[in-house]
Formats: sequence, C-alpha cells, structure tokens
Amino acid sequence: MKRRFSKKAFALAFLIHFLGTWWLFAASVRALAEWKRTGAADPLGLTVWAWVLQPVSMFALHFLRLGLAPSGYFYFFMLPWMIIVAFCFGLLIPRFSRSTPRNI
Repeated sequence: MKRRFSKKAFALAFLIHFLGTWWLFAASVRALAEWKRTGAADPLGLTVWAWVLQPVSMFALHFLRLGLAPSGYFYFFMLPWMIIVAFCFGLLIPRFSRSTPRNI
C-alpha cells in the first residue's frame, strides 16, 4: 500500500523553509543596518529570495495596504505559509519517491 503522507518530508521541508526564512530575516536586518549606516540600497537578491520563500507575505506587504503596518501582514502569513509548503511536500514526496512500489 502506498504511503499518502510523509512525516519526514514534512519535517524536513518545514525545517529547510524555516531556516531559509530565518536567514532571509537576518540578512534583511543586516541590510537595514547597513542602509542606516551608509545609505546603500537594499540588495536585489534579498527581494528576490523574499518573493521565492514568502510569496503570500510579500504579496500582502506590497498589495494589501489596508491601513495596518505592512510588517504585521508579513509576519502574520509567515508560519501558515511554511506549514502549507511543508504539507505539500509531505504529500508529494511519497508520490514521486522511488522507494514506493508502482504498478506498470
């Protein structure tokens, strides 16, 4: 019988996504400190990686300005998006894994 959900894939995807988001947050804080110190612009790579790792949060940050602080939207969507991504990987990895038997 085929496995329908992989807890290991879920945990691994969540951990990788969490660490990537943590790295992005730390790099953004460093870029903000550098901007305050020198006036240098934010690196484009941070914006690109932010859209890759947190597209729902970035969409809310840039397009859903409803009077609340944009950072409130960004942080509100971070954890649910990480869980959704990890859940999708938990469902997809068993389907494409070579260790599961396939009927040909």
